[in-house]
Amino acid sequence: MARLVSLTDEDIDLICHCLDRHPEIYSFVNKIKTKLVKSQKRIKNASAKSKGREFQFWVCRKISELLNIPYNQQDDECLIHSREMSQQGVDIVLRGEARERLPIDFECKAMSTMDIPDAVKQADENAGVDRLGAVAFRQTNTDPVVIFSWGTFEKLFRMFIDDSGRFLTKFVVKKKGVKANGGR
Repeated sequence: MARLVSLTDEDIDLICHCLDRHPEIYSFVNKIKTKLVKSQKRIKNASAKSKGREFQFWVCRKISELLNIPYNQQDDECLIHSREMSQQGVDIVLRGEARERLPIDFECKAMSTMDIPDAVKQADENAGVDRLGAVAFRQTNTDPVVIFSWGTFEKLFRMFIDDSGRFLTKFVVKKKGVKANGGR
C-alpha cells in the first residue's frame, strides 16, 4: 500500500546519502532513490495551469452530463463554462437553467497536496448568494472527490428531507453511484 509522507528536500538528500552506503542492495536502493529524487522536481507553472485547466474542463463535462445541458468551452454564452485561470470568482460558471438546477459553485484543485480548510473557505467565500460552495479536488492518479464544509453538507441534506426529517426520495446505493427513485 502506498502512503503519502511529507519530507523536506533536506530529508530526501539525507536519505539518498544514507542509501548510497548500501551497494549490496543496489536495485532496491536505486528504486527508492529514483522515487525520492523525482519527488523533488517541481512542476512548471505552465504545466500546473494546464493541469488545472484540464480538470476544470473535466468538471464542466461531468456537470453537463449530470444536468443533460450541452457544454462547449468555445461558446462564451454556454450555460456551463470554465472560468479563465487566475481570474477571481468560482472556477465553474453556471448560468440560466444550469444555475437553477445545480445550487453548487465549484472551486477546482488539481494538485498533489492541498490545504483542505483553506480550499473549503475559498469555495464558501466565492459561492454566490444562496449557493453552496464545494471543492472539486483531483490528486494525480486518483479519482476526483468533492469536499465541502459541514454547514454546506447540512444545507444540502435539508434539500432532500421534509419537515419530519424523512427523505423526499428513495435512494438506492449501487456500486457505481447512487440512483434516486421518486422524488419531487
